[in-house]
Amino acid sequence: RFFLDENVPRRTRRWRKPRQVDCSLSIVYSNQYTMPMSKEVPLPIAFYRTPGSTEPVREWLMSLPAEVRKEVGAEIRTVQNSWPLGKPHVDGFGGGLYEARASYRGQQYRVFFIIVEGTMVLLHGFQKKTQKTPTAEIDLARRRQKEVTSS
Repeated sequence: RFFLDENVPRRTRRWRKPRQVDCSLSIVYSNQYTMPMSKEVPLPIAFYRTPGSTEPVREWLMSLPAEVRKEVGAEIRTVQNSWPLGKPHVDGFGGGLYEARASYRGQQYRVFFIIVEGTMVLLHGFQKKTQKTPTAEIDLARRRQKEVTSS
């Protein structure tokens, strides 16, 4: 068996045989990006609903191209099945507000959510175009968070 040595610079990486340690153990490459799925029941999902009974996140998702929608949906499913979860899948903004982080062909997509009584409530989704998350997007998610938690 061979593995890719991650401890050397990218341009000089080579496939090599594992080293033998203590005559019985071999060191093998483990994929640090694979997250084990939880054996527990996944979090139920709810979409934020405006007073006019529209669901902005659902509408935003349906407006995305199919490939992007599939990628964002897969990221939401990963968070749903593996909660609690940290970076690179989820980032926190404090006060119980989180964002699910998805990317497709170099484009970044974010879905803000909160956990209320064991339910993942999707508050706001957008395509991220700058390195820093725009304040207007965070403020909108916080307003919706207050609406959901106050009712």
